[in-house]
Amino acid sequence: MRAADWIIGDKGGNQYDSDSLMEACRDADSIAEREAEKEREYQHCWSLGNQYGDARDSVAADRKEALKLIAEIKAARNLDLFRETADSSVCRALRAAVSRLRSDIADARETMATILNDNVFRGDHKSAFMDGASMDAAEFARVTG
Repeated sequence: MRAADWIIGDKGGNQYDSDSLMEACRDADSIAEREAEKEREYQHCWSLGNQYGDARDSVAADRKEALKLIAEIKAARNLDLFRETADSSVCRALRAAVSRLRSDIADARETMATILNDNVFRGDHKSAFMDGASMDAAEFARVTG
C-alpha cells in the first residue's frame, strides 16, 4: 500500500494520486512557512516597539529625576550650601547625578531615533510596533511624523 493510499484511504470514496497529495503537502508547507515568516516579522517589530517603549519610559523617568535634582540644587543655593565653595561635595554630587541622567537621556533618545530611522513600520508591522511600545495611533503619528 502506498503512503498516499494509507493517508487518504483505499476503501472507496475519492482517491487522490500521490502526486496530488505531494502537491497538497508542498502547498501546506509553503503556507506554513509564509505564516511563520509573518509571525517572526511581527515578533521582531513588537520587540523593536518594546525597546522603543522602554527607552521612552527611561527618558521620562530620568527627566523627572533630573528635574528633582535641579530643584535640590536650587534649594541648596538658597540655603547657602554652595556659598562656601563652588566645588563643595554636595554641589559636585548633585551636578554629577544630573550629568549622568542627561547622558542616559541622550543614549535613550539615540536608541529611539535609531529604531525609527532604521525601520519602516506599515500594516501589521505598524500594529506590532505599536503593541510593543504600548502606544496609540496618535503617538505613533507624532513620533514617525
